[in-house]
Amino acid sequence: MTQTHERYNHAKIYKLVGEDPTDFYIGSTCLALRQRLYLHKSASKKKPHRTVYTHFNALNWQGVKCVLIEEVKCQNKEQLLRRGRHFLDLLNPTLNKRKPWISHEEFMKSNRERQANWYAKNTDKAKEYQANYRAEKKAERLAEQSA
Repeated sequence: MTQTHERYNHAKIYKLVGEDPTDFYIGSTCLALRQRLYLHKSASKKKPHRTVYTHFNALNWQGVKCVLIEEVKCQNKEQLLRRGRHFLDLLNPTLNKRKPWISHEEFMKSNRERQANWYAKNTDKAKEYQANYRAEKKAERLAEQSA
């Protein structure tokens, strides 16, 4: 077994929680929980705009704990992220804004929605692009036929 796989034998699903137990964040790691908490505190200085960090920075990280939800023995990162997603769906954390893993179907649905929203906001731009594209292709076909 490679070292990359070995590290996932000691993976963990955890939650960051402060004084109010209804506001929490779920994550996964192969590190010790105290190390992961330290890394979150460091990241909160670099990315204070993230929801989880905005919340815990407002508390000055006082009383914030990194609590073990489950020890996970898995083979790779995808398995760990899938397990994290299981707890995300089960516990509905208030501070997670992104899902750690999404299925292909979820990705396709989200992508279709994003494209539809873009088209709704940029209909004129899209129609102009399509008209230019069709005109270019028509000109290319005519040039090939006359050659």
